[in-house]
Amino acid sequence: MPLTSLSQYTVQQQPPTLFDAIFDTPLPSCKIGARCNQQGITCLRFLPGQAAAHAPPPEHPQHTMLEQLNTQLLDYLNKPGVLFSLPLAATGTAFQHRVWHVIAAIPYGETRSYGQLAQQLGSSARAIGGACRANPLPLLVPCHRVIAADGRNGGFLGQTAANKSAASIKQWLLHHEARSIPGYAPQH
Repeated sequence: MPLTSLSQYTVQQQPPTLFDAIFDTPLPSCKIGARCNQQGITCLRFLPGQAAAHAPPPEHPQHTMLEQLNTQLLDYLNKPGVLFSLPLAATGTAFQHRVWHVIAAIPYGETRSYGQLAQQLGSSARAIGGACRANPLPLLVPCHRVIAADGRNGGFLGQTAANKSAASIKQWLLHHEARSIPGYAPQH
Protein backbone atom coordinates (compact mmCIF):
# COMPACT_ATOMS: atom_id res chain seq x y z
CA MET A 1 0.00 0.00 0.00
CA PRO A 2 1.54 3.35 -0.99
CA LEU A 3 2.41 5.74 1.77
CA THR A 4 0.26 8.85 1.35
CA SER A 5 1.90 11.20 3.81
CA LEU A 6 4.93 11.35 5.99
CA SER A 7 3.09 14.27 7.55
CA GLN A 8 1.21 11.86 9.78
CA TYR A 9 2.90 13.40 12.78
CA THR A 10 2.00 15.87 15.43
CA VAL A 11 3.40 19.38 15.56
CA GLN A 12 5.26 20.08 18.78
CA GLN A 13 6.83 23.36 19.80
CA GLN A 14 9.71 21.61 21.59
CA PRO A 15 10.79 18.45 19.72
CA PRO A 16 11.49 15.61 22.16
CA THR A 17 14.68 14.63 20.30
CA LEU A 18 17.71 16.13 18.60
CA PHE A 19 15.89 15.99 15.26
CA ASP A 20 14.09 18.85 13.55
CA ALA A 21 11.54 16.36 12.20
CA ILE A 22 10.78 12.65 12.52
CA PHE A 23 8.90 10.94 9.69
CA ASP A 24 6.94 7.70 9.55
CA THR A 25 8.06 5.13 6.95
CA PRO A 26 6.67 1.92 5.45
CA LEU A 27 9.60 0.05 7.00
CA PRO A 28 8.57 -2.12 9.95
CA SER A 29 9.09 -0.35 13.27
CA CYS A 30 11.24 2.35 11.71
CA LYS A 31 11.05 6.11 11.41
CA ILE A 32 13.47 8.62 9.89
CA GLY A 33 14.84 11.55 11.89
CA ALA A 34 16.24 14.61 10.09
CA ARG A 35 18.24 17.69 10.97
CA CYS A 36 19.20 20.61 8.75
CA ASN A 37 20.81 24.02 8.75
CA GLN A 38 20.77 26.91 6.29
CA GLN A 39 23.11 25.06 3.90
CA GLY A 40 21.12 21.82 3.68
CA ILE A 41 20.26 18.51 5.29
CA THR A 42 22.91 17.66 7.90
CA CYS A 43 21.65 14.38 9.31
CA LEU A 44 19.24 11.61 8.40
CA ARG A 45 18.86 8.67 10.78
CA PHE A 46 16.76 5.53 10.91
CA LEU A 47 15.11 5.41 14.33
CA PRO A 48 13.32 2.68 16.26
CA GLY A 49 9.56 2.65 15.76
CA GLN A 50 8.82 3.93 19.24
CA ALA A 51 10.25 7.38 18.42
CA ALA A 52 7.41 9.89 18.29
CA ALA A 53 6.93 11.41 14.83
CA HIS A 54 6.84 15.20 14.72
CA ALA A 55 7.03 18.05 12.26
CA PRO A 56 9.02 21.23 12.63
CA PRO A 57 6.93 24.19 13.74
CA PRO A 58 6.14 26.61 10.89
CA GLU A 59 8.51 29.18 12.38
CA HIS A 60 11.47 26.76 12.13
CA PRO A 61 14.05 28.49 9.87
CA GLN A 62 14.34 25.43 7.60
CA HIS A 63 10.66 24.45 7.63
CA THR A 64 10.46 24.59 3.80
CA MET A 65 13.55 22.40 3.36
CA LEU A 66 12.13 19.81 5.76
CA GLU A 67 8.82 19.84 3.89
CA GLN A 68 10.75 19.22 0.64
CA LEU A 69 12.55 16.34 2.37
CA ASN A 70 9.17 14.99 3.46
CA THR A 71 7.91 15.07 -0.15
CA GLN A 72 11.06 13.51 -1.59
CA LEU A 73 11.13 10.74 1.04
CA LEU A 74 7.51 9.93 0.23
CA ASP A 75 8.31 9.81 -3.47
CA TYR A 76 11.37 7.60 -2.91
CA LEU A 77 9.61 5.19 -0.55
CA ASN A 78 6.57 4.83 -2.83
CA LYS A 79 8.11 4.81 -6.30
CA PRO A 80 11.34 3.03 -7.14
CA GLY A 81 13.48 5.20 -9.37
CA VAL A 82 12.84 8.56 -7.70
CA LEU A 83 16.00 10.56 -7.04
CA PHE A 84 16.70 13.12 -4.30
CA SER A 85 17.54 16.73 -5.15
CA LEU A 86 18.06 18.38 -1.79
CA PRO A 87 21.01 20.48 -0.68
CA LEU A 88 23.26 18.40 1.57
CA ALA A 89 25.50 19.71 4.33
CA ALA A 90 27.24 16.63 5.72
CA THR A 91 30.15 17.07 8.09
CA GLY A 92 33.12 14.75 7.57
CA THR A 93 36.77 14.47 6.65
CA ALA A 94 38.06 15.17 3.14
CA PHE A 95 38.40 11.41 2.58
CA GLN A 96 34.85 10.75 3.76
CA HIS A 97 33.53 13.41 1.41
CA ARG A 98 35.43 11.78 -1.49
CA VAL A 99 33.88 8.41 -0.64
CA TRP A 100 30.39 9.89 -0.24
CA HIS A 101 30.73 11.63 -3.62
CA VAL A 102 31.57 8.29 -5.29
CA ILE A 103 28.73 6.52 -3.44
CA ALA A 104 26.28 9.22 -4.58
CA ALA A 105 27.24 8.40 -8.18
CA ILE A 106 26.22 4.73 -7.89
CA PRO A 107 23.15 4.45 -10.13
CA TYR A 108 19.79 3.71 -8.60
CA GLY A 109 19.14 -0.03 -8.46
CA GLU A 110 22.85 -0.94 -8.72
CA THR A 111 25.49 -1.86 -6.16
CA ARG A 112 29.26 -1.65 -5.84
CA SER A 113 31.53 -3.56 -3.51
CA TYR A 114 33.68 -1.95 -0.84
CA GLY A 115 36.67 -3.26 -2.81
CA GLN A 116 35.51 -1.69 -6.09
CA LEU A 117 35.18 1.69 -4.40
CA ALA A 118 38.55 1.22 -2.69
CA GLN A 119 40.20 0.52 -6.04
CA GLN A 120 38.51 3.52 -7.62
CA LEU A 121 39.73 5.80 -4.79
CA GLY A 122 43.14 4.19 -4.25
CA SER A 123 42.23 3.16 -0.73
CA SER A 124 41.27 0.05 1.23
CA ALA A 125 37.91 -1.68 1.55
CA ARG A 126 38.11 -1.19 5.32
CA ALA A 127 38.54 2.59 4.88
CA ILE A 128 35.52 2.64 2.55
CA GLY A 129 33.53 0.77 5.19
CA GLY A 130 34.58 3.34 7.77
CA ALA A 131 33.39 6.20 5.55
CA CYS A 132 30.09 4.38 4.98
CA ARG A 133 29.73 3.91 8.74
CA ALA A 134 30.32 7.66 9.26
CA ASN A 135 27.79 8.69 6.56
CA PRO A 136 25.34 11.08 8.28
CA LEU A 137 22.92 10.97 5.31
CA PRO A 138 21.91 7.37 4.53
CA LEU A 139 19.41 7.27 1.65
CA LEU A 140 20.52 10.70 0.42
CA VAL A 141 24.11 9.41 0.12
CA PRO A 142 23.07 5.81 -0.62
CA CYS A 143 25.61 3.75 1.32
CA HIS A 144 23.12 0.85 1.23
CA ARG A 145 24.30 0.36 -2.38
CA VAL A 146 27.75 -0.67 -1.11
CA ILE A 147 28.00 -4.41 -0.49
CA ALA A 148 30.62 -7.08 0.26
CA ALA A 149 32.72 -8.48 -2.60
CA ASP A 150 30.96 -11.86 -2.33
CA GLY A 151 27.55 -10.25 -2.88
CA ARG A 152 26.45 -10.31 0.75
CA ASN A 153 24.94 -7.06 2.04
CA GLY A 154 27.73 -6.22 4.47
CA GLY A 155 27.13 -3.70 7.26
CA PHE A 156 24.72 -0.80 7.35
CA LEU A 157 24.08 2.18 9.61
CA GLY A 158 27.30 1.53 11.48
CA GLN A 159 26.16 -1.99 12.33
CA THR A 160 27.54 -5.33 11.20
CA ALA A 161 25.50 -7.68 9.03
CA ALA A 162 24.70 -9.60 12.24
CA ASN A 163 22.47 -6.71 13.37
CA LYS A 164 19.16 -7.96 11.97
CA SER A 165 17.41 -4.59 12.20
CA ALA A 166 20.03 -2.71 10.15
CA ALA A 167 20.42 -5.66 7.78
CA SER A 168 16.67 -5.83 7.14
CA ILE A 169 16.54 -2.09 6.37
CA LYS A 170 19.43 -2.44 3.90
CA GLN A 171 17.79 -5.46 2.27
CA TRP A 172 14.46 -3.64 2.00
CA LEU A 173 16.14 -0.62 0.35
CA LEU A 174 18.07 -2.77 -2.14
CA HIS A 175 14.94 -4.74 -3.05
CA HIS A 176 12.89 -1.54 -3.30
CA GLU A 177 15.40 0.05 -5.70
CA ALA A 178 15.83 -3.13 -7.74
CA ARG A 179 12.10 -3.00 -8.57
CA SER A 180 12.86 0.01 -10.80
CA ILE A 181 15.04 -2.13 -13.11
CA PRO A 182 13.21 -3.36 -16.23
CA GLY A 183 12.72 -7.12 -16.12
CA TYR A 184 13.33 -7.31 -12.36
CA ALA A 185 12.01 -10.50 -10.81
CA PRO A 186 12.32 -10.98 -7.03
CA GLN A 187 14.50 -13.84 -5.82
CA HIS A 188 12.69 -16.47 -3.79
